Amino acid sequence: MLRNLLFSGMLLLASSMALEAQTLQGSQMVGGQGTLAGVFREGSDRFEFSLSPDYGYFVLDNFAVGAFLDFSFISVEAYYSRFRFALKPFVRYYVPSESKWRFFVNGSIGGGIDRLKLDEDLLQEIDPDAENPTIRGLVEFDVGPGVNFFLSRSVALEGYVFYEGTQREGEEDLTSRFGLRLGLQAFLFQRDND
Repeated sequence: MLRNLLFSGMLLLASSMALEAQTLQGSQMVGGQGTLAGVFREGSDRFEFSLSPDYGYFVLDNFAVGAFLDFSFISVEAYYSRFRFALKPFVRYYVPSESKWRFFVNGSIGGGIDRLKLDEDLLQEIDPDAENPTIRGLVEFDVGPGVNFFLSRSVALEGYVFYEGTQREGEEDLTSRFGLRLGLQAFLFQRDND
């Protein structure tokens, strides 16, 4: 009984030390989030696809810098299609923990392009002389808390609650949205050569 208890304690200690290594200086993270969705309604089917791969490097223990690419495509039948691309550098701070649940705060700001193409019939009703498609620059930021749940020593499910603001070229108003991103992260550790 004592031997089993001692073995369990050593196993717990070893696994907690391994979990802590994920966010140590020199480690890297690679992952991303994605969306594939559809809403089917007569006369206005909506299709949405997005992919956001990311890469981060831990410059200090629990503090990563990196960037993610944000690609998205939305098509709404009889109305419009929109393609967006943005490059957003980020900073992320992990709350120190030895748990499988690793909480963090993330912030990013970047820029990209937004291409909007209106349906030809709709365009004729609104303004037949308007430029179609329109391509505009955008500036975007987001901030929020999140959590990684480690499935193994180096792979984690990620959830990130965010507030995002987008300013498109030629528009006065900031477009705001709240949301939840779900994804997967792989953590690559720097091994000591000592």
